[in-house]
Amino acid sequence: MTDTPSTPASEPLFSDAEENKTGTPESETLADQPSVENLEPEQASISASSNPPESQSLIPTAPEPPPELPSTPISSSPVVKPERQRRHRRGSVFFPLLLIVLGGALLLNNLGFISGSAWGTLLSLWPVILIAWGLDSIWRGEGITGAIFLLGLGIVFLLGNFGYLQLNPWQVLLTIWPVLLVAIGYDILIGHRRTWWTSLLGVILIAGLMVGALWFAGVGLTGGQAVYGEKIEFGLQGATSAEVQILPAVGSLSMKQLNEPDVLLAGTVPSSSTNYTVTQEFTKVGDLARLKLQSTGLQVFYPTNRQNQYVWNLGVTPSVPVGIQVELGAGDTNMDLSGLKISDLNFNMGIGSTSITLPDTGKFIAKIDGAIGLITIYVPAGMTVHLITDTALTARSLPAGYEKQSDNTYLSPGYSASANQVTLDVSLAIGQVSIVQK
Repeated sequence: MTDTPSTPASEPLFSDAEENKTGTPESETLADQPSVENLEPEQASISASSNPPESQSLIPTAPEPPPELPSTPISSSPVVKPERQRRHRRGSVFFPLLLIVLGGALLLNNLGFISGSAWGTLLSLWPVILIAWGLDSIWRGEGITGAIFLLGLGIVFLLGNFGYLQLNPWQVLLTIWPVLLVAIGYDILIGHRRTWWTSLLGVILIAGLMVGALWFAGVGLTGGQAVYGEKIEFGLQGATSAEVQILPAVGSLSMKQLNEPDVLLAGTVPSSSTNYTVTQEFTKVGDLARLKLQSTGLQVFYPTNRQNQYVWNLGVTPSVPVGIQVELGAGDTNMDLSGLKISDLNFNMGIGSTSITLPDTGKFIAKIDGAIGLITIYVPAGMTVHLITDTALTARSLPAGYEKQSDNTYLSPGYSASANQVTLDVSLAIGQVSIVQK
């Protein structure tokens, strides 16, 4: 009997291939395989399909993407709003209007239809800026309140610069300013319902009110107005010369020649009240008489052209040489110095209009300063002028024949040989300066 050989203990029960197939630990098998996350999409799908079910349940796989939704193309064109919701923003017409008006005016000046120099014409046309501004506001639909105010202001000053108004521009503005309140009320009334047609209707309404107010103001002026106030009178008391200071803060000042030779000054001043008074100081030193009239206290100035408040109506003696000083903050002045013996004249105005008629004879210096307004100076036939002007945004109108010495200095004909001479120094920041030869 032959014995069956026994298997050595060291001999493996399975081959290497079988051991790798069935005996390798599960953790080592998973570690040796490449990760699904590091495979390309095609490789990952093939690897997942080749593994046995047990391996597929152990290897994490990438989640399936959600089903792709049908994409709707987004249009790049803007959303079209209904016609009534769209607001058309009109472009500005300010500079085009300004260029058209200035170009037309310079053309008329070159053709001789507008007298004076080109620069003088441009300065006279400065109110066109206000008119173009107002029209531009109306065109762009920004309301009519400010636009009407600018239009009215520009038209009044433009007509005044070219001499088409019998009243000075400041008197006109003091007459028609309540039209601005009407414009504000109309603007509030239409509110957000503002259209081109409602704006046009407002312009016609306000323009009609302005024209009607000017017409009635012109008719009413012919009847004149009563003068109220406190009467004053100061005698010369033997003085051979005098100095007079008139210092109203606001109001209307009128000055002319007195017919009483022994009276230095007489007339009416505003009546005193609880908060307002006119101080009167008269002194005499040797042959010199000094008089000072000054308003003090609270002054509420109601803007109207037909007022009787703060009216100064004065007359000055023609018997002795008189130096006159006037300081007016706001208001209008009409000084007729014909027949007076003026030693010197100093006039200072803040805002308003001024009309001064120079005396017929004498040699003196007249200094006239203003901030904003209209200054008109009338020169009698026998008086010659050495004119010095200091103006910024101011139009100048001079008589023909005035000889230019420098940028701001002029001489009237026959000045050097004349016995009657005035050195006229005029300064105005904004407005119109006119020298008129009588």
